[in-house]
Amino acid sequence: MRKILSIFIFSLALMSNAQLDNKRVYVGVNYPLAVGDNAFEVVQGGIIDLEAGFDFVALGPVKLGFSTNVMFSEGDPNDLGEPTPFKKSKSTLVQPRFNATLDSKALPKLRPSVGLGYTFQSLSNDLKLGREDMGYDEKPSFDGLNVNLGLRYDVISIIYIKAQYDYIRLSKKQGYVDSDFFRNIGLLKFGIGVRI
Repeated sequence: MRKILSIFIFSLALMSNAQLDNKRVYVGVNYPLAVGDNAFEVVQGGIIDLEAGFDFVALGPVKLGFSTNVMFSEGDPNDLGEPTPFKKSKSTLVQPRFNATLDSKALPKLRPSVGLGYTFQSLSNDLKLGREDMGYDEKPSFDGLNVNLGLRYDVISIIYIKAQYDYIRLSKKQGYVDSDFFRNIGLLKFGIGVRI
């Protein structure tokens, strides 16, 4: 959890140094949905996803920037069909990434984007009664590559709505089942935001 908090604070520090002219800084809130045939989709139900970012340079019609999403979700690990020692699981995903956004006069209100970054996942599992001293890892953490595609629509100059798809591939380093079902995470996010 300390690593996740440190990354988030570092991201906010980067954003605080961004120039505030020309609406380069943005914040938003999204509703996340887990999609695809994977363990995260079965177990976790998204609650909220918060986003903050800034554009730091424009190269012609493409704006390059940095953003961080923090998503909270919860669920029941027993939904996987196998009994587990856990009764509840909460997940926090922190997703720092670099973005490229198309800002073209041909598409005056639509802003397609791609992003590449890394995801840090922290789980907090509540053990069932009587399982407290059996050596289970109640707070495992995972990480992996994150790629996303997004589409923003500017309702007015400072308010936008967006849709985004995130694909996360968790690393093999963690000691859990090494299969695509456990390592892949797909997320659809729908939200609203403000450019300041």
